[in-house]
Amino acid sequence: MGYSVTIGDSLSISFGSFLFLVAVAAYMVFNTILTGLRSPLSHIPGPWHTRFCRWRLKASRLTGTRMTYIYNLHQKYGKLVRVAPNEISCVDLDSVIRVYKMGGGFEKAQWVGDFADKLPALSLSFLTDKQEAKERRKLLQRSFTLTSLRQNWESEIRQNVELAVSKIKDEAMRGTANTHKWWTLMAADIISLLSFGQSFGMLGLGKTKSTLYMQAIENALLRAVFKSELPILHFLFRLIPKSSLQTVSRCLEQCLSLFKEMIIDCEREGRQWLNDDTVRIEAAGMMVAGSDTTAAVLTYLIWSVLEQKELQRRLEDEVSQLGDDFNDKTLDDCPLLNAVIEETLRLYPAVPSSLPRTVPEEGATLSAHYIPAGTVVHSPAYTLHRDPEIFHEPHQYNYPVI
Repeated sequence: MGYSVTIGDSLSISFGSFLFLVAVAAYMVFNTILTGLRSPLSHIPGPWHTRFCRWRLKASRLTGTRMTYIYNLHQKYGKLVRVAPNEISCVDLDSVIRVYKMGGGFEKAQWVGDFADKLPALSLSFLTDKQEAKERRKLLQRSFTLTSLRQNWESEIRQNVELAVSKIKDEAMRGTANTHKWWTLMAADIISLLSFGQSFGMLGLGKTKSTLYMQAIENALLRAVFKSELPILHFLFRLIPKSSLQTVSRCLEQCLSLFKEMIIDCEREGRQWLNDDTVRIEAAGMMVAGSDTTAAVLTYLIWSVLEQKELQRRLEDEVSQLGDDFNDKTLDDCPLLNAVIEETLRLYPAVPSSLPRTVPEEGATLSAHYIPAGTVVHSPAYTLHRDPEIFHEPHQYNYPVI
């Protein structure tokens, strides 16, 4: 006797599957709501939806508006605000000092989340293991001390700066100059020179060919950001051309040989954490973090000075007295120049968002609120630098009047 499935049976199975999915969804929603209502962070002020999800925070990051979004939350809710189910933002100065104090117990939080487990290696900025971070920092910072930079690299850095300025002047003679482009290329050349002992030569090539490596690295890192924030949309990353990732690989393979002695030293001492994957991750991180931040701050600095003619005149008078043989140490004695640099960094910080930390096992009291262990806390520079209790007229570009 044969076996057959009727239309009624099929409908019954389909309806049963539908009911099962509805039940699962209802359970997930109920559990999320219950967890949010029972959370030990319920007493922390913030938007109602932060009790249950972090989608609004994700959206602000993906759209590049996170710093202003969190700033507006602090304007509405105060010094301590809840931004996600297990995440708070704190701009109370005493609490900020405690959170970021060396040895204070607030360890670095892994902002890339579960995606970190899928990476072949982590750069120094992502490392949460204190000992490994200490060893990596010790290895990488040898060439980045102020004394080392002045002794070994000042002339090369100055050559790149002078070349960038000449490129800007040439472009300005034809109408307008894109200073951000040239500062980016200059910073990339300097960072590659300091990091790997070899410049990419981007300034000499200009935009057409010079930005291929940078675009490839930025595309790869953008893929990482989207993957960490929206893992469910992983299929979108297939839209990023594989050629971009291959360009990154070729670029960093050239740099890898310059780390060879470091790798050999680590293997000789039995430390295997500095390998090919680690070098590639560090190389990409240095290039993007070092070039974009420097270019953005320099662009804001130039724009801010040009907007204030009196400041421009005084600054030109100060630097004109240096002569052609000045060096980096000489600039320490230029009070207005240094004030302008610091004020630019205040209003337009290179890293305006957050440096997340995890509350230690014993918990902590921040801004008169008890925060349980495991909570992620951060203090955005963009908001801190606009605190009227610390800075007079915080939204104005202020400089000393002599």
